[in-house]
Amino acid sequence: RQMFRLSQCLRAIQSSVRIVKGPASPVQGGTKDALVLTPAAKSRVKALLGKAPVHTNALRLGVKSRGCSGMSYTIDYQTEPPGRFDEVVEFDGSQVVIDPKALMHVVGTTMDFVDTKLAAEFVFVNPNVTAVCGCGESFTTGDSSFGQS
Repeated sequence: RQMFRLSQCLRAIQSSVRIVKGPASPVQGGTKDALVLTPAAKSRVKALLGKAPVHTNALRLGVKSRGCSGMSYTIDYQTEPPGRFDEVVEFDGSQVVIDPKALMHVVGTTMDFVDTKLAAEFVFVNPNVTAVCGCGESFTTGDSSFGQS
């Protein structure tokens, strides 16, 4: 029963991501965060974590090789402590953990959440994007080596 609920939650998170080419996130407090969350994104992350399965301590942001433009974001619940090389973005007692393999594709990105009559989705405004597919779910960055051996 718990597994079914977890898969439903993950499907809801993963199906609601869009990528947009845009300017780098602003420098905050003298340092540039790897990922900046808008107030709407922070609110949505907190809501998702509030409904998350037991032992969830963060949302985990990653990148996978897939889609017509090469890569797409993945968002999952994280139940383990952050790894040694994970980048942790903390706000208001919540965390988004960035997988180290995704970090070079995420630096300078602003994560937003948009809720309209047609869709409710996380929107990533990423200055590193060099191409986006027509549907906005996959992208390419200047580093084309991701996923290649």
